Amino acid sequence: MQELWVQPILRMSKSIKKSLLLPGSFFKDRWRAKLDIIATEKRHNTIYFYDHKVNPVDKNLPVYTQFDAISKVLDYNANLRLGTLVTNITRYDKDSICASINNCLSIGSGFDLGIGIGDDIYEDNSSDNDLQTNAKIDYILNNFVFDKNNLSIFIGGASEYVKDLARKYNLGLNLWNRDSKYVEKVFKVLGEKDNGRNSFTVHKDFTETTIVPPSYCEEVIFVVKDSSFNEFIKQLDIIKGWKES
Repeated sequence: MQELWVQPILRMSKSIKKSLLLPGSFFKDRWRAKLDIIATEKRHNTIYFYDHKVNPVDKNLPVYTQFDAISKVLDYNANLRLGTLVTNITRYDKDSICASINNCLSIGSGFDLGIGIGDDIYEDNSSDNDLQTNAKIDYILNNFVFDKNNLSIFIGGASEYVKDLARKYNLGLNLWNRDSKYVEKVFKVLGEKDNGRNSFTVHKDFTETTIVPPSYCEEVIFVVKDSSFNEFIKQLDIIKGWKES
């Protein structure tokens, strides 16, 4: 007899923000029309772009370069709020990261900076890696005023090292699809942050129709998968139709 696994349900309050993470092949098919629909609906707080060198779903599919994609969208519609989910700060020098943020702020009115550190490289607990990471975060925080509203910063990851960084620097934390009790526990321990929102990213395979937010969760980010234009619109309709209770 086949076992049935039921996904945990997340309750979404009226105040929680709903955002989108766009797929790597977003620009392949009628991307301006897609943005027009997103902008017209006015249902999503932030449009996020990920940071991958190859498409994580299918290496044969195209993938955008994160900040190039953000600039492209802002040039088309500067009224959309954009963000990164996440920028791997171990791959870029601190000046180029800040230059990219400044470019976004010079065009748009708000930005959500998600940072990541590539957890795998910290398995050996390298003191050099730790010093470099702290130096980059310090530099970013010293160059911008993060207030959660106009400009926010959060860190993505579930390791204890990432949670420690969130606590140390008062950063929001982003977690991907996990057991709701786990998410509830993590966010409750961390509490709300001044510099960024705690967010929960809902994977494409999450199929429940009622969303129940964990305590101290301020944003739910819906992953949009690579697809045709019509399938993209259907995904937006499914997200729009999810029950809020």
